[in-house]
Amino acid sequence: MAAPRLRSPAAHDFLSKIIRPGFINSKPNLEPYLRALSIAQVFTAEALVVEDSPRGLAAAKAAGLKCLIVKSDFTRGLNFEGADLVFDSLDKLGLAIDEL
Repeated sequence: MAAPRLRSPAAHDFLSKIIRPGFINSKPNLEPYLRALSIAQVFTAEALVVEDSPRGLAAAKAAGLKCLIVKSDFTRGLNFEGADLVFDSLDKLGLAIDEL
């Protein structure tokens, strides 16, 4: 599934460009997502965000992105109104992505 791709050198290089400092505003500001789109050279309509927090959801939606939520033990009881889909586990997320 997705895990092997995340461990690839290309994915590591991409993530290091996004994660390292370089933007002024953090989530829920849309700046981190706009930077990621720019680096990846991807249009908003082509992107899909997976988040686990209301701040991340707010940032994704502010950037005009589709956003799937995977609840964590820390965020299980929080409000994820506005998410495109909400999942209780990564297993269910994987099945949904395979069907998209």
